[in-house]
Amino acid sequence: RTVRGVAGASQQWLWVTVRCDSMELAAEVASDLALKLESSEHGASAHFPKDMERLASTLDQVAEHNRLRLRLAAESADGSQRVKALVVKAEDARLMGDMPLLKRHYSALSALDNELIMEYTKRSTNHEALMARLREVNVAIERAAKLRAGSCRTKLVSAARAAVKANSAPQLIAVLEGDAGGQPAMR
Repeated sequence: RTVRGVAGASQQWLWVTVRCDSMELAAEVASDLALKLESSEHGASAHFPKDMERLASTLDQVAEHNRLRLRLAAESADGSQRVKALVVKAEDARLMGDMPLLKRHYSALSALDNELIMEYTKRSTNHEALMARLREVNVAIERAAKLRAGSCRTKLVSAARAAVKANSAPQLIAVLEGDAGGQPAMR
């Protein structure tokens, strides 16, 4: 809720406190204030508990979708190995002229194919949900970045990307609430 900006040509810091429940509104105020002061550089410390709780919940969902993605990928790899084995067995049965065995292998292959299609549908649905949650995280980062300008904005985005890559929800929240230079959030 505190917006820090450079005031005109004198390059002095001006501290302004904005109290509201909307990060978008605070960003508009910060942007308008910077425009009025002809400042291209300003940082901010912000505290929006509801937004950060939503973000933490979204990050938990991202972690869960990633765990599920890894499990489903392993199951899919196992299914692929079983398909290969059945194809080899079916080809052996064909070469030996054992048509009843060939029929059993192809029936098993058909059932396995249907299983793999269902697994693919699960993976696809999980992937879509994961991408939706990651878009939500990106929107939260964009909103927090709009509170800042210049190098402060660039530092925030870089630090936020690093926190997301490290899969550290507390670090990401601290970055979004605090000053991009690593300063703790003013409350």
